[in-house]
Amino acid sequence: MREALYRKHRPKRLDDVVGQPHITKTLQNAIDSNRISHGYLFAGPRGVGKTSVARILAHQINDFTYDSNNSNILDIVEIDAASNRRIDEIRELRDKIHTAPVSGKYKVYIIDEVHMLTKEAFNALLKTLEEPPEHVVFILATTEIHKVPETIISRTQHFTFRSVESESVIAHLDTIANQEGISIDRASLELIANYGQGSFRDSIGLLDQLSSLTEINEDSVNTLLGLPPHRLVRDISEALHNNKLTDLISLLDQSRFSGISANHLSSALIDYMKKELDNSLSEETIALALKLLNTSSSTDPDRYLELILIDYIVNRTVVNTPAQKSYTDANESKPNKDTSNTDIDTKSLSKSKISSKQNVVSQETDEPVSLDEESWNKILSELKKQYNTLYGIARMGRTEINNNTLTIYVRFPFHQKRLKEDKNAKIIHKVASQIIGSSVKINIEIDDGVSKQIDHSDTPDKSDISNVTKIFEGAELLES
Repeated sequence: MREALYRKHRPKRLDDVVGQPHITKTLQNAIDSNRISHGYLFAGPRGVGKTSVARILAHQINDFTYDSNNSNILDIVEIDAASNRRIDEIRELRDKIHTAPVSGKYKVYIIDEVHMLTKEAFNALLKTLEEPPEHVVFILATTEIHKVPETIISRTQHFTFRSVESESVIAHLDTIANQEGISIDRASLELIANYGQGSFRDSIGLLDQLSSLTEINEDSVNTLLGLPPHRLVRDISEALHNNKLTDLISLLDQSRFSGISANHLSSALIDYMKKELDNSLSEETIALALKLLNTSSSTDPDRYLELILIDYIVNRTVVNTPAQKSYTDANESKPNKDTSNTDIDTKSLSKSKISSKQNVVSQETDEPVSLDEESWNKILSELKKQYNTLYGIARMGRTEINNNTLTIYVRFPFHQKRLKEDKNAKIIHKVASQIIGSSVKINIEIDDGVSKQIDHSDTPDKSDISNVTKIFEGAELLES
């Protein structure tokens, strides 16, 4: 069986470890000066070298030659706290630590995912750490340092591992690819490194997975990893910048049908914004970036992403588009032959005429009407032809019809306000009545179940601005 690349290229000495010089240099100096602590705590994200460094340290302090394929050294004991988390296992460990090393100077216990221990197990471990035998060294590793009791942390030397910088990951992947005879370009390596998010293990695993392809390029990497291609991200960004709602919706549909996750698309959009911006940030950009950052925490990331991007355009677009204006002008120049199907200028009507109009509508809606999915799609299709903004809002809502009243449930209070504007309500009324075949009343409500998930504020507060400007390093905020 072929050995996995991440195992084959695992570092064997502290000098071989990439991306953690602040840790490896300190540990090497401690070994050289024979100042070995009885307890170490390695904390940091997964896949950045915690366990590898623990194993290397265990071997080097005992002058053992490190072989990643040989785990049968009696003086080095590895314990997975996720499956050995109870107090009984720690008590058993306490009974064994008094046994002298077999061939080395130290008996080393590596406890991985130490935060998984129970409270009772931690208490038992604490007593061992307080007065350990001179020949025992504990190396604890965790991805969740906040779950480790302070009493444990204070009795160990604490080292914080960092996510590895992208350039270091790319250089390391390139070295491995050359050694393995894998042909891959720089752009593909960048995609893998970004996808791995600073984890060597994940990035090398992805390279291993891609190595079976006959040709590795940006398209093949994007397809395999479900990442959005650069041209798609660029086109979406341009649609947002130019307020092209129809193009945006089409591109989002294309992304979804291609199997691209909303989380990856959100990250790609943020990265694109970082590269393309001229070091200046508008409040609109900050608000959008904040919402993009929240995509992964949404219960429905795909719908959430679509909502916030459409809302971004709607907030920047005047509803009365040229198409709508020409529609209004054309109707004002014609006599009103059918008051039920024609836009009405309410300011020019007397109260008696309005009353008369209401009577006509009530007479026309005596017979109950229904709305199936096909009819609603026809209504949306008609709106799309001339009223892009209205279409963009309406398509995101759900509908129901009761007592000849068509209720459209929208996601945003801002959308509700727009659709309830007299001019827009008349447009929807006209189109819906024509498709259904009977005059219906229009009611616009907020879909509370979805609206609560999304912060509709367009102006971020100071803490939000601080968070986003950390993402866009060196950018200057433009006051609106």
